Amino acid sequence: MTYESSRTAATLPEYDQSGRTPVADDAGILIAKGDGGLGYRISRGRGLAIVSPLSFGVTLAGLEHAHGQREFVEVMAAGSFLVTYDQRGAGASMSAGTPTSWQERGADLWRVADEAGIERAVLYGVADAGYTAIHAALLNPDRVLGLILNFVPLSFAATSPGDGVSADRAGKWFRQREEGKPSSATVMMEDFGIALTDADELVKSWDATTSAATIDHLQRLIASADVGPLLARLPQPALVIEPARHPLFQGWGDSLAGLLPNARVARPARGIQALGTIHGFLSMLSLDLGRHASQLSPTLSRALLSGERAMRDVRRIAVAVDDDVISARAVELACRLGEAQRAEIALIHVVQVPYTLPLDQPPRERIRQGERALSLGAAIVERHGLPPVKRRLVPGRSIAGSILSATEELHADLIVLANRGKSDRSAAGSDVIDELVRRAPGKIIIDRAGP
Repeated sequence: MTYESSRTAATLPEYDQSGRTPVADDAGILIAKGDGGLGYRISRGRGLAIVSPLSFGVTLAGLEHAHGQREFVEVMAAGSFLVTYDQRGAGASMSAGTPTSWQERGADLWRVADEAGIERAVLYGVADAGYTAIHAALLNPDRVLGLILNFVPLSFAATSPGDGVSADRAGKWFRQREEGKPSSATVMMEDFGIALTDADELVKSWDATTSAATIDHLQRLIASADVGPLLARLPQPALVIEPARHPLFQGWGDSLAGLLPNARVARPARGIQALGTIHGFLSMLSLDLGRHASQLSPTLSRALLSGERAMRDVRRIAVAVDDDVISARAVELACRLGEAQRAEIALIHVVQVPYTLPLDQPPRERIRQGERALSLGAAIVERHGLPPVKRRLVPGRSIAGSILSATEELHADLIVLANRGKSDRSAAGSDVIDELVRRAPGKIIIDRAGP
């Protein structure tokens, strides 16, 4: 199978700052409808984006009333930008028609992501929705931050139990509705361990919006799928969840993860354990990629993350101070730069000693001036609640040379200076700045004084 990018471009009306104008479905639930006829919902958070196609038997309307399942999804995506959507042929996406191929289903996922304003995302799928996520990842691998595959077998017509669902059992899950028998989706949900009240709500909404012809087509589409040969082409981080609640699922996780280049398997016994595993996976992705990775291209995201890491690694900031407002502002800037990582602020005042005096006999007035400067800086640091400052009152002939010597002794990661222009009294006049920029071994931030 050949995969070509499904990236689409569209000019979109307002939908809670992105996406489509929300409309109410038959159950009165607000759902956005895109150009492709796909219905989706957004739960807005500031973290990574998660795009989750809903599986066979599940619709947005049904999820709204299946309280246990809805709470699982809400807690799973706490803090994330979650987009859930009905796959074509069911629920709010019934008008989009019956899916013709897995590639079309994968393209649908990116259509929804584009309409929701998502650049890159974690793809989450349960059962056959996991296949949609896999095919979407093959279509646009650069847009995939990671994969979470829950209850996903290698095949729904497996000959080995560890590789997935037997054709016989899958037939019971996906068969057409028969008079006097429970819905096929109900049988599947019972095997998944979903509470009966939740299963009833999910299936009621599913049955009301899914035709017998669509179910028959989906049965054939799902039964013929085999993702095993495709997985080696997915290098993204992946979390494979193999619930321990039913012997049916044993071996699924190892079979799937064994073919994915960068996957780990979790075997939670309860839903709360699955949630903890998912949150841990998302947290690791956020640390590696930055929490803004979903809104930026890979190049911009790497640049942003590099900048964040550069500042996160700054543990000690040296500030050259004087007893005036301009130096106070430089100390304030240093505190704000170091606040997130609780960096240590080191204050340096150079007492410039004229060549007419011995180096160890600086003028007393300049010493008092330096002590005032250090006290002012220390008060600003204390207001920010940062660790106690290190103070250095350094006698020297050269201001720049003395600042450099002190910062090297303090092992400072960053120097912050106020540039107030040329002045003999200045702790960092323009000439001093020029010399420090030439000679400093590390990073320097210069706060240019205004009028």
